[in-house]
Amino acid sequence: MQKFVGEDEFEGYFVFIFDKTDRVLLENPIEGNAAYIFRGDWTFLSKLSKGELLESYRYSVERVLHREAGNWKWRINRALAL
Repeated sequence: MQKFVGEDEFEGYFVFIFDKTDRVLLENPIEGNAAYIFRGDWTFLSKLSKGELLESYRYSVERVLHREAGNWKWRINRALAL
């Protein structure tokens, strides 16, 4: 696994690249924020605004909001296809 620290639009996020999937996780561990799962060129996608990602690249990005109640951990694992 590789790890990076986010910048600009993704400041406060950590980037995780896993060996067993072609998807990349951008995670902000603070409750109320979100995790983003990228499919494709994550270095390109991570330079876009969150609005651009959700509007123009929704087939390459899945956003999972952290909610106290809910199944967000399961949704992240499913999105990563682990």
